Amino acid sequence: MEYLLDENLSKYLARILAIVYKPRVFHTMESLQFKGHSDLYWIPRAAQRTPKPLILTNDTRMRKNLQELQALKTAGLTVFIFKNLSNYQLAEQAWRLIRILPRVEEYAQEYPACIMEVNANTRNIQIKA
Repeated sequence: MEYLLDENLSKYLARILAIVYKPRVFHTMESLQFKGHSDLYWIPRAAQRTPKPLILTNDTRMRKNLQELQALKTAGLTVFIFKNLSNYQLAEQAWRLIRILPRVEEYAQEYPACIMEVNANTRNIQIKA
């Protein structure tokens, strides 16, 4: 699986995940294709990648912004919004993500093209759209 972390998560978190977990991980701020662009710009471009990446973010507004929500649905991307992740330091964020990524992959396969919310404290995953 390929993961795209948006700018609301640290690019250093993406680097840690790439080393430890070993999936294909990239960050919107480190990709020339996405760097410096709005969500509405990079969402359809991310959908053109093969395979489509799983989007990891802590931007809870993403599922409330009607334009972004429509762009995500049109693109057919699977999005995981991590609540409470920003409450932790980088090392703790990485540890929590590494622990939950196997479940994230299972949910992504079972519920493709959905928006899901992940509680970083409880590791509970809920389908939102």
